[in-house]
Amino acid sequence: MSRLALGNPPGIFLPRIFAGPPPEMRPPFPPVQPRNRTVVQARPRVGLTPYGKKAKEKLFLPLSMEATSAATSQRLRELGALVAYLGLSVAMGVLALPWVYAAFHPMFPQPPHRYLHRLILVALVGLFPLFRKKMGARSWPGEFFTLEPGWASEVGFGFFFGILFVAALLAEARSSGLPSPLHIPTVARILSLCVQAWGVALVEESFFRGVIAANLQRTLGTPSGLFGSATLFSLAHYIGHPGKAPWPKEGDVLQAWSACFGPLLDGAWWEPRALILFLAGLVLAAALFRTGRLWLSSGLHAGWVFALRLGEEMAGSTKPACFVLPLEVGTCLGLGICLLLLWLWKSGKSV
Repeated sequence: MSRLALGNPPGIFLPRIFAGPPPEMRPPFPPVQPRNRTVVQARPRVGLTPYGKKAKEKLFLPLSMEATSAATSQRLRELGALVAYLGLSVAMGVLALPWVYAAFHPMFPQPPHRYLHRLILVALVGLFPLFRKKMGARSWPGEFFTLEPGWASEVGFGFFFGILFVAALLAEARSSGLPSPLHIPTVARILSLCVQAWGVALVEESFFRGVIAANLQRTLGTPSGLFGSATLFSLAHYIGHPGKAPWPKEGDVLQAWSACFGPLLDGAWWEPRALILFLAGLVLAAALFRTGRLWLSSGLHAGWVFALRLGEEMAGSTKPACFVLPLEVGTCLGLGICLLLLWLWKSGKSV
């Protein structure tokens, strides 16, 4: 056999003719196309995801000046949409108050500020689809009420801890001179108070934390989301609060504005209750940011409202229980909320 048939034994080099044609005689091949490099830019801020998990950032290249400017403009537009959404909802509620109160008060005798709060709520729900995309919000309320593992424990812990927390304060108030409970409500009344507490908690958490706090955290950062939403949560309880101005008659729009916003302008909010509401707003916003869901904050809120209304029912008072508590108990409430805020911030799960 020939040497070519036997192959190229080790150490024996064949002439160039056996190594193939020279490069200039080889058939042409298509040029190698450069690979497309996709530049992944970092998002300007990590927000809340639909399932409450921390968004993963991949920083390959820094943001360009144009991208940074576009992201800033987008955040400002979302913040402006939030301000317009809240302002328009409150304005619509105040404008409709004189007519609605005059029409329904004979059938449903409730204080005027209750009507105002319901009207603002209706406006918030009705206007939300129009402002949802402009505010950068996702589908609500499914965004923060996902049934992931652990949601039931968050609800149960928040609700029962809220009840125990307020019950301890009511017991302290009784030992400080508050009259003892006059009667025990019926089971049906207790269940009714529980349903009302959960209704208030779910509605307020959906808007104050699910819309306002999430928008401020996404556009301005976590500190702004905490303190901004807590401030609005505290001041909102004084819109329409009974003050010096008389409640308006049918069609008296100017008097309606004076009665609704007068307590905010004359300093009616300058009291320990406003500080307590502010600290409560901090805790509830921290619960959202640390868990990524509204179950824990809703449970805490419902537990607080249920315990306060049950204490009011048992004491036979027409005011919320926090109005009749001594100042020392209010201070304990504020300190306890601060401690709860620190506990949530240190041991909670990052969003």
